[in-house]
Amino acid sequence: MKQTALKIINPILMLSFFVQFIAVGILVLGEKGSALNKIAFPLHQLNGQILLVLAVIHLIYNWNWVKAMFKGAKS
Repeated sequence: MKQTALKIINPILMLSFFVQFIAVGILVLGEKGSALNKIAFPLHQLNGQILLVLAVIHLIYNWNWVKAMFKGAKS
């Protein structure tokens, strides 16, 4: 079940990350007030929320791996 869910979540998470990266690039490098900036800002906000939810789900599904990585680490 987890593996099947991760096969769906991980590509969407990666796509969301790239959309966020492109939206930030447009906002930083684009002309203020341009039509592209007016589209990029709401896209950036909505995709940021989607990215956060997907990242939390990804962490939940991979929590045992995260715990194992910290358990093996020596300070």
